[in-house]
Amino acid sequence: MNRPRVAPIALLLLALLAACAPAAGSSGRPIDASAGPAPAARGADLLVRVDLSLADFGLTERDLTPSLWVPSGFASEVGDVSAYFGLHDVTLPPGWSIDLSQVKAERRSSTRASTGASSVSYSLW
Repeated sequence: MNRPRVAPIALLLLALLAACAPAAGSSGRPIDASAGPAPAARGADLLVRVDLSLADFGLTERDLTPSLWVPSGFASEVGDVSAYFGLHDVTLPPGWSIDLSQVKAERRSSTRASTGASSVSYSLW
């Protein structure tokens, strides 16, 4: 099995965090990294969500196998794939720390009404 590359997620997280002061109060709700820099206060936690495709890591749906797919809405399921990912060789300024708390794979099914053809798409967050 090929090990997934972690650089894209690490770079996105660091780009967001670099624009902030050392981590700020955790509200339990993640900040969407695509929204740009987020305000941060010294000494608290900042929970950041980054959405990526399997292609961002050079993966296919067969490369990640969660132990359980959990229904998460209409024609959607989510599975924990944290065991496949990690942060390595991350350099941060003094007073900063970063952890990868979880990685979820989401698969969505859709059916084209005009043809009846169905498809499944995958994403990571």
